[in-house]
Amino acid sequence: EVFLSGGSPVDSKTWLRTSIAARPGGNYLTWNPQPGLVYQVQTSTNLETWGNMGGPRFATGPLDELYVGGEPAAYYRVLLMR
Repeated sequence: EVFLSGGSPVDSKTWLRTSIAARPGGNYLTWNPQPGLVYQVQTSTNLETWGNMGGPRFATGPLDELYVGGEPAAYYRVLLMR
């Protein structure tokens, strides 16, 4: 699974980690991409059906985030595209 996210199994700093950051303007999904790779954020309400949130995101640095608003309970995942 670590390889599928662009990380190295021997370097835990490269493992893809996500979190939700609550801010005054709403919630943000944050993650630690590997620069130069492309990721796609997806959301689901039931863990069975997933849909894209926006388009693919090219990682220019070691941190990325996406505004997810004040949505009701949802699940998020970040997929490595290439």
